Amino acid sequence: MSKFYLRTFGAALFAAAALTSPVVGQSLENTDVDGDIVIRWTAVPLAMAPLAAAIPAVAMTSVTVGPQVTGFPCFGGAAGCVDTTASTVAIPMPLAVIPQKGAVTYTVQFQDNSYTGTCSAAYTLTQGTTAIAHKSYSLSGGCKSGYVYTVAFNTTVPAKPGATKLSGSVVGGTNKSAASLGIAIQ
Repeated sequence: MSKFYLRTFGAALFAAAALTSPVVGQSLENTDVDGDIVIRWTAVPLAMAPLAAAIPAVAMTSVTVGPQVTGFPCFGGAAGCVDTTASTVAIPMPLAVIPQKGAVTYTVQFQDNSYTGTCSAAYTLTQGTTAIAHKSYSLSGGCKSGYVYTVAFNTTVPAKPGATKLSGSVVGGTNKSAASLGIAIQ
């Protein structure tokens, strides 16, 4: 019974927040085609006020790779997203091993705490010190302080089997942040 009570209480808090905050569920979206790569980015307002100056202006949240799935990634609660829970992100199932020449989505997520201006997100695959794939994308309209962004690169995996590092990065003006993930190409 206590679990039911906590879930009910949580739902009541979310409903109260949704009624007092007009930004719940709003998102900005853009889709672009660059060669064989389809890039889709979305942004939703942070659920909190922009942070203090001591916090990085832009900060990487995560970088993942998963199979291409129509409609993913998306922000929970946004129109058309299968995940109806606000403040969540629905991404393709993250994989540690990806197939050569397979269709995948590299997802780069970051949080803009205090920067407004031009910005770009990128992914890079490296084996040892050699980059085997890289793509950077400048967000049209730039980044805006107080938003969370997801940039998805739909492409194919290079035919380069072996241990690989997937890196995701964001650059906003002089602000830079990155995250990485160890994967294998088979």
